[in-house]
Amino acid sequence: MLVDADLGWWKTPNTFAEFQRRVLAELSLDSAQFIFALSHTHAGPPLMQPDDSLPGSELLQEWMKAAGRHHGRYRPQGIANDV
Repeated sequence: MLVDADLGWWKTPNTFAEFQRRVLAELSLDSAQFIFALSHTHAGPPLMQPDDSLPGSELLQEWMKAAGRHHGRYRPQGIANDV
């Protein structure tokens, strides 16, 4: 599965690892079946763990939780094919 997202960057490798773990579990995929590509925009939300010292951090926490759940809506029929 290829997901092309108009987002910025992962602040830490651990943040991406946790995000990927949730998506793979939700979609029952192996890591070799999932590519999450970023365009590196500066207009999107930061891909980082929430930081209570930053304004709006509570919104980021909810957004990061929801981001992993939305990929299931776009699951293509061809995902069963090995690529």
